[in-house]
Amino acid sequence: MLAEEYKTLQGRKAAERLNEGADDVTKTARKLIAEGHPEEAIKVMQDQTSNLQSEYWRSREPEKEKLDVYLIEKRKRDSQRVIGQRIGYELKDFSEIDKEISGVQPGLYIVAADPNIGKTAMMVSLMIDVLRSNPDVSCLFYSMDYSRDAIINRMLAHLTDMKINEVRFKLGNPSDELKLETAYAQMTKWFQEG
Repeated sequence: MLAEEYKTLQGRKAAERLNEGADDVTKTARKLIAEGHPEEAIKVMQDQTSNLQSEYWRSREPEKEKLDVYLIEKRKRDSQRVIGQRIGYELKDFSEIDKEISGVQPGLYIVAADPNIGKTAMMVSLMIDVLRSNPDVSCLFYSMDYSRDAIINRMLAHLTDMKINEVRFKLGNPSDELKLETAYAQMTKWFQEG
C-alpha cells in the first residue's frame, strides 16, 4: 500500500515540477524577447523543454525488476534460441550485410556523415529492403536535410529503377508510367498497413 502511495506521490511531484518548469521557461523566454534576445529565448525554450520532457518520461517509466532477477530471465530466454537463428529483420537486397549482422536489429538508427556521400540513398534502399522482406515491420524515416517530397522521390526512384528526376515529371513512356503508378500504390499500401 505504501509503495503505491509513494508512486502516486512521485507522479504528483513530477507533474508539479513540470508545471513549475513550464512557467519558468515561459517567463524567461518572454523576458529575453522583451530585452531583444529572441535567439536566446528560443535556445532556452528548446533546452528547458527537452529537460522537462526527459524528467516527465522518467517519472512515467514502469518500475524495473531487480537486475539479478532480470539476468536469470534473460539467460533463460537466450538459452532457448536455435543455433544460427536470425536475431533481426531479414534483408534480401543487402544479403551480405544481413549475413554479417544476422538481420537488422529493431531500434533507432542515426546515420551521420559528410554531405552528398549517399546516406539518404543508402537508408532509403535499406528501409525498402526491410519493408519488402518483412511485411510485419514498420519503419519511420526522418531526415533533417530533405523534404517529404524529396524522400518520396528517392523511394519512387528506388522502387522503379528510374532516375530521381524522371519520377518527378510526366513521363511519355507508358511502361514507365505503369512502373511509377505501381510504386505509388506500393508506398500507399505500406502506409495503410502501418
